[in-house]
Amino acid sequence: MEERATVVGHLESDRFLADASLIDDLLAGRTERGHELLRRAGVDPDVPSQVGAVRADDPDDLERLGAAVGALLRTARAPALIAIWLDGLVIVASAGVSLRELLQRARPALSFRGGVGLTFTGADSLPGAYREARQALAMAGPGEVFCLREVTMFDYVLRLASGTAERLVPTKVRTLDHVYRRTLEVFAECDLNAELAARRLHVHPNTVRYRLRRIEEITGRDVRRFPDVVELLLCVHLLESARQ
Repeated sequence: MEERATVVGHLESDRFLADASLIDDLLAGRTERGHELLRRAGVDPDVPSQVGAVRADDPDDLERLGAAVGALLRTARAPALIAIWLDGLVIVASAGVSLRELLQRARPALSFRGGVGLTFTGADSLPGAYREARQALAMAGPGEVFCLREVTMFDYVLRLASGTAERLVPTKVRTLDHVYRRTLEVFAECDLNAELAARRLHVHPNTVRYRLRRIEEITGRDVRRFPDVVELLLCVHLLESARQ
């Protein structure tokens, strides 16, 4: 892909070739030339849209992947531009369809990971949306499509955490086994209500209270204090993410 990039346009046409410099202009926000591509693909950047970034495990699969995604978008009658660019695919599509779901439908046949940025409106916002899609791609695990608008702030911050954050987890918290970690998570999900947590865990309320006391003894944190619970949850989730 040194001089040209393959672009799949649909509804208007199945496929056409575009100068790589046009895609570069588009993603850099140079509107006049770059938006020629959007117009040819039938995409109106002033209508709520989304950007996806996809990287195939085998670079030779990119063209097949682009064609597969293009076919799915055609079926959904969603105007889109799909380009093989740099190390993967760039997809600009209407926000009226779930790009994450469409990519997941293409996944059984091909091995890849993807990221979908937040919805944007207006041509000037497209470069920022592409950067968000690349950021989401960097957060995606193997075979995963990571969509920024479908994750919580808690999970987003966890994905951004570096290895240093995991190293900051206190040694005492690391000693909590799966039972204690799960009890803590359910206790937090139940608004720090031990009886409700016991019903969710299918155990006696006294069992939950005993486990919470042991968590306090082991970690030195007070599970009745919201800041302590948040810190413990963050540590537990960091440890779980490091194991995956």
